[in-house]
Amino acid sequence: VAWDPDGRLGHAQMLERLQSLLTRQPKARGADVLICVAPLWLCASMLMASDRTQPFLSLCLMAHELGAPPDFGAEPARQVLRQQVVQPLAEVMSSGSRSAPRAL
Repeated sequence: VAWDPDGRLGHAQMLERLQSLLTRQPKARGADVLICVAPLWLCASMLMASDRTQPFLSLCLMAHELGAPPDFGAEPARQVLRQQVVQPLAEVMSSGSRSAPRAL
């Protein structure tokens, strides 16, 4: 990704494009589960862009910051995952419920 310091392609613009892709692409819309096998920052970005309730599985198998925008590296991505995945999962587990959060 060639990030533009002038803001023509920043993380916010990429989120808009990802959201557009996820809402218009028939296979993404119809999927039972979204699976992301990409750097951590990109999986977290996809989770942020996805407004659906379908499950989201992130398998970050490579360098977490590979190709990341300057303002959204591994640490902000970890914070997103902590808020949207780890904390909801901990709450479900501590409540004794058998349901799972939408993202793992």
